[in-house]
Amino acid sequence: MKYNPDGNNLVPPPEGSNLVSVVGVALEDFDGAEGTILVFVNLEHQRLTVATSNDLATIITIEEPESQSTLPNIRFNANAIFAAKLAAESGNWALDDEGKLVIKEIETEKIKITSDNLPAGRQGTVGFGRIRLNSDTVDIANTNVTDKSLIFVTFVNDLAGKSYYVSQKVASVYFTVKLSSPAITDLDFQYWIVESDLDYQAFVDEQSGNPPAPAPAPVEEPLVAPEPEQPLAEPEPTPNPPAPAPAPVEEPAPAPAPQPEPITEPLAEPVAEPELAPEPVPEETVVEPPIETVSEPVVEATIPEDTTAPTPIILSE
Repeated sequence: MKYNPDGNNLVPPPEGSNLVSVVGVALEDFDGAEGTILVFVNLEHQRLTVATSNDLATIITIEEPESQSTLPNIRFNANAIFAAKLAAESGNWALDDEGKLVIKEIETEKIKITSDNLPAGRQGTVGFGRIRLNSDTVDIANTNVTDKSLIFVTFVNDLAGKSYYVSQKVASVYFTVKLSSPAITDLDFQYWIVESDLDYQAFVDEQSGNPPAPAPAPVEEPLVAPEPEQPLAEPEPTPNPPAPAPAPVEEPAPAPAPQPEPITEPLAEPVAEPELAPEPVPEETVVEPPIETVSEPVVEATIPEDTTAPTPIILSE
């Protein structure tokens, strides 16, 4: 509905309807049949008013408080109340549209944990398991398992003196039940998974004398005193730049005077000089040095004299 702040509606409401509240105020005029205008919309939630609606009067009943210090009670006369979330003003409880109820304390006569009619892929927190003959372990698949889950196991058969415990938990996958020795027959048990905030590893560290390291204390950053604001310096007047000097005008250079073209004289043909006969080359005479003759002295041979007496020759007849 287009609404005029002066009180006159530009478009009257439909017949048989009353104006309950103003949703928006038109900020500009519009005379056409269809179009778009700028509107201020009130985003505040409207309070329930019993006096302006007979239907609400039959659904909501307000009971007067017994004293001025208490608030009135409101009763809803309806089969169901649909809401995205309900929460206490004090924050002690809350209920969302996913079915999660957060409450500090509960007191009841009976609790029922169901695992029927669950959505596909979702498992309950209670169930059964079986350890087969000659086996000592079994893995139970359940997506509700976390590292802090408390899993309670109760066997429905005679264990014949055997002990058992939950040996492993894999978050969102499965948990393992283990016997002290292989089963001599099929053994059935029932389990219950309870989510908690307990940390088993912290308990082990505490019992071992190794308390968990405390969280580091937050480091407070030193407060820095704000610097005093300095007055803004007034901008100095910008001096006007000097007018640029006129650019020098270049005078055109005088055209060079034409020079006479040089006259090229014909070159005289060179005269061939007569060839000179080669001069005879004198032959070199080789003069051999004279051979010197060396005269050696002649030594006369001396025949020694025979001093022996001649041997007589005897002739025989």
